[in-house]
Amino acid sequence: MIFITLMILNTYFFLMINLVQRILLAKTNVFRPFYLTQAVLPGIRSRRSGTIASISRIAVNTPTYSLYTASKFSLEGFSEVLSKEISEFGISTLIIEPGAFRTNFLYAIKASEKGIPEAYRGTTADQVFNRFKAVAGKQIGDPVKAAERMRGTGRATEGQDLRLVLGKDVHARITAKIEQQQRDMEAAREVTFSTDL
Repeated sequence: MIFITLMILNTYFFLMINLVQRILLAKTNVFRPFYLTQAVLPGIRSRRSGTIASISRIAVNTPTYSLYTASKFSLEGFSEVLSKEISEFGISTLIIEPGAFRTNFLYAIKASEKGIPEAYRGTTADQVFNRFKAVAGKQIGDPVKAAERMRGTGRATEGQDLRLVLGKDVHARITAKIEQQQRDMEAAREVTFSTDL
């Protein structure tokens, strides 16, 4: 199994990162996976087997993470379409969506060196940052078990699934997002079906 996994080890308050950090974010989460996939694809295509895996994140839809979320949506969209393009060669694509695992990840979260701008104090951005600091070291997920599942241990549907959701917390968030999308579609049903010739 070939894993193409890219994670940001130090994350930032994305409302406040500078231009260089934004470019690094795009390179890490968007362009490097594209180039790496392009580089390994001929070899695994000739073997007609393998898995190209990418890491998404629980932070999707978290306020203050709009740039990070955009980069992850890009990677997920790429992976979804890639799965349709390479499945006939016996290659599967896997989007790994981990929840909160007890690693050092949250300890690395920091605001910009200037701190939170006055305009954002007491806002959702401030609350999210403080919540992350409060849960660091208290996450319920076991990183060893997550790594085992990523490598395939305990996955009964290997090669048949596009997404591997790891953790009760992220399962609940994804379920809530799907339910919200269904409510949005239902609320707009009349308008949606009113556009035919």
